[in-house]
Amino acid sequence: AGTAGGTGRQARPSELPVSTGETVVLRNLQQALPDIPSPGAAEGPCCRSMISLPLRADDETCGSFSIYSAEANAFNEAEVALLEELAEDLSLGIGTLRDRVAHEQQVLLLREEIEQEERKRIAATLHDGVGQSMQAVNLGLKRLRALADEDQQLARDLLERIIEDVGGVIDDLREISHDLRPVFLERLELRQAMQYHCSEVQERTGISVHFTYTQQSFLLDERVKRQCFLCFREALNNAVTHSKAHRIDVTLEAPTSDSLVIRVADDGVGFDPKQSSEKPSGLGLTMISERATSVGGEAVIKSAPSEGTTVTIRVSITGTPPLGRRRSDRRYTR
Repeated sequence: AGTAGGTGRQARPSELPVSTGETVVLRNLQQALPDIPSPGAAEGPCCRSMISLPLRADDETCGSFSIYSAEANAFNEAEVALLEELAEDLSLGIGTLRDRVAHEQQVLLLREEIEQEERKRIAATLHDGVGQSMQAVNLGLKRLRALADEDQQLARDLLERIIEDVGGVIDDLREISHDLRPVFLERLELRQAMQYHCSEVQERTGISVHFTYTQQSFLLDERVKRQCFLCFREALNNAVTHSKAHRIDVTLEAPTSDSLVIRVADDGVGFDPKQSSEKPSGLGLTMISERATSVGGEAVIKSAPSEGTTVTIRVSITGTPPLGRRRSDRRYTR
């Protein structure tokens, strides 16, 4: 017998597997008890033999699993081997539960980070766009009040400009509202929403946007659907804004019954992945990766100078990641 974790007292048999990581088998417990000053309740006079097995998780011993018998020599070699297999199964279950809890905590942190970035972006838009526009409207109204009795023609011209400024503010507010929750996404399937957005971007920018999709039908969780669309929209926006592309190909496919793949590929200038953090699109690419990770998926960005950029988003249709998955940063390949 050894000592119990730094206390100085002699360890009970059920504590030894935690400190040693080894299985303890006592075939005559009554002979061992005199050496143990404070036996546990289970190690009383009615128990003649015992086995205590270590439980491991994440390469460390986290506890023990003990069985007692009223018979001496109750555990033969075959039974010990079988119980060790059972302890391994229990250890695997403990590790799986730990991974699941850790993943859920990571998802919560990711959501908080994404929401914080969204708040920062909205705050910047309100301050730099709507805020300044409303300040200009306020100054214009003050000037209009001063000119009303002096120069009616100049007052009318100023009023027209103020009306235009207010209209611009209204458009900005509508765009912010649209970004927060695309209205058409609630009424359309993911495929239809992506197709609609591709057509809208092509009409607005003049860039050729080609959309292809799988014929296989699939039912998406609303949270997964929303994050998939936002990933796609951010990737397409990056291609339009930064790539100087003439053509963008967007594909949506379901290669298996429980997985979904979205790909946005452009023929633009590309970039060096090693210097991606220095580019204006760096935050957008990070947001894509974090959104995909928040629903158990991943984003892979492939790019090289003069070779265009391809963003591939893979997610589970249910939004459930493989157990034990760890959060990883976005992956770049050349």
